[in-house]
Amino acid sequence: MYLMDTGHAFYIWVGRDAPIDVIQAYFNVPNFGSIPENLGSLPVLENPHSERVRTFVDYLQSQRSCHANIYVLKEDSRMRMLFLQNLVDDRSESVMSYYEFLVHLQKQISK
Repeated sequence: MYLMDTGHAFYIWVGRDAPIDVIQAYFNVPNFGSIPENLGSLPVLENPHSERVRTFVDYLQSQRSCHANIYVLKEDSRMRMLFLQNLVDDRSESVMSYYEFLVHLQKQISK
């Protein structure tokens, strides 16, 4: 699962290979295929994982002047392009691009 904040919306990407326990903790469904299409929020569930993510999203919402919509997008969703179109190469002089950042993480993990 990934959370993307684009300023005007939050996109929560759920990959097909997400662990079953994660899917159950955040969506209260038995598997990836059971996650409903076009969810506009995370379900309110009484477990530490769900509460932590909802608290984080609530904090991000409180930091902005207007409410941002939340989109839960599955990897196989017709609306997955909403997430993918926001993955841009954000390279600048002082910041690593997304690709450079991933390579950096991979190097840190393999140490």
